[in-house]
Amino acid sequence: MSQPPDIFGLIRYLAEEKERVARQQPRGIPAFIEWRDQTYVGSIQEIAPEFSREIVLLNKSPQPVSEEFTTAVLALDKGRLRLQAEAMFDLRARIHILRRAGDRLLGLTEEQQEHLQREGVEVTEETTGQSFTAFSPKYYADPDYKGTSRN
Repeated sequence: MSQPPDIFGLIRYLAEEKERVARQQPRGIPAFIEWRDQTYVGSIQEIAPEFSREIVLLNKSPQPVSEEFTTAVLALDKGRLRLQAEAMFDLRARIHILRRAGDRLLGLTEEQQEHLQREGVEVTEETTGQSFTAFSPKYYADPDYKGTSRN
């Protein structure tokens, strides 16, 4: 028999998460990400809304969360976004640039990839009080580079 959820820990987690996504630029949207039969906690940011609202930066936990944690958080945050990522992706890293279509995370279209390579996107994420740039062509001049961060 499993332990009941630590309600005060969950409330503290949700308050800290709310502060964290509020510091993200553009502002993050908290989400659960389901990938390869596991659930991860994270957020998405729309990073090129003037071109396509589908292009998002996914920031996810490196380790999956338990079913009990997921159920408890959803009980307190009923409107939480739940996203399904394609199993073919390698999402072991924490940060990824993907395409959001409803509740699905997909690969970018060729047109979206070309836009990002041409225009670039600067994204700042606040983690433990530190800022970093997730993607910017002024740092990554090589258009063949497929990563999202060299920091």
